[in-house]
Amino acid sequence: MVKTPSSQPSETAKTADTAVAKPAPPLPTEKMVKDLAAMLDGMHAEAEAMLKLHEQLGEATRDSSRRLIIQQAEKVLEHFEKTGGKGCFKSGRLQKIWTECHPESWWSKDGGVPAYSQVAKMVTILMGSFPTSKIPEPEIFVRVLLNDLMELSPSFVEMESTCRQLRKKNKFMPSISEVVEALKKQKKLWGRRSTTMEVIQELYDDLCAKVAQAKAADEREDGPRDSQMPNAVEVEDDGRGQTSAGCRRNM
Repeated sequence: MVKTPSSQPSETAKTADTAVAKPAPPLPTEKMVKDLAAMLDGMHAEAEAMLKLHEQLGEATRDSSRRLIIQQAEKVLEHFEKTGGKGCFKSGRLQKIWTECHPESWWSKDGGVPAYSQVAKMVTILMGSFPTSKIPEPEIFVRVLLNDLMELSPSFVEMESTCRQLRKKNKFMPSISEVVEALKKQKKLWGRRSTTMEVIQELYDDLCAKVAQAKAADEREDGPRDSQMPNAVEVEDDGRGQTSAGCRRNM
C-alpha cells in the first residue's frame, strides 16, 4: 500500500514558518543624535574645568590661593549638578542615550566595520537631497565614495552628522573629497565626545574628593593658629585717665 503525503504540515515546517526574523529596530533620529552631541559638548567644557581645578588644588601651596580654588571648584560642581549633569550619568540616562545612538544594526556581522548596505543607504539619501546636481558617472561616483567612506569605518552618529552637515550647508552635491573631509571632522568631534563620556563621572568624583581633602587640610591648619596666639596685651587704667599696656603670658 502506497502512503500518500499528509496534507498536514510537519512540525519542522511549522517551526520554519513561524521563525521569521524580526526586523531591525529603526535607526536613531536626527534629534536624538543632535541632543546627545549637545549634551556631551556641554559636559566636555565642564570636564576640562574640573580637570584644571583638580590640578590646581594639587599644586596650591598658599592658603589664600587654595581657598579661592576651592570656591571656584564648588561653583563648577554646583553648576554641573544643577544643570542635570550629575543626575544624567548617575541615573544611567547618558549611557542609555549613547547606546541608543550606536545601534548594533549599523555594524556588519563580522563587527568592527559598518555594514556596507547601511552606509550606502545614507549616501543615497544624501545624494537625493541635491536633486539638481548632475553627476556624469553616478555609478562610478557612488562606488568610489562608498569605498573611501568605508575605509574610515564611520559610526552611525559620525555618518549621520556628516550627511546632515553637508545637506544643510551645501547647495550642490559635494565632491568625494568634501564628503571625506566632513566625515574626518565629525570623527574628531565624536572622538572627543566619546572621551568625555568615558571620563566625566571619574572627573566629577575626583574633584569632589579633592575639594573635601583641601577643606579638611584648611581646617587642620586653622586650628593650631587659634590656640597659639601671641602673648595677650592687657590694658590697665592708672586712675588718672591714662592707660598703660602690660603683657601677660598665657599659661
